[in-house]
Amino acid sequence: EVDISSHYRNYSASTRRSLEAWSGSQLDLGL
Repeated sequence: EVDISSHYRNYSASTRRSLEAWSGSQLDLGL
């Protein structure tokens, strides 16, 4: 059985950084 919680935790951590960087850029452009 796949350890979904562990996989998701690693995935969400990297994705969160990417989204924060992308969102920050979008907000800067929006302002």
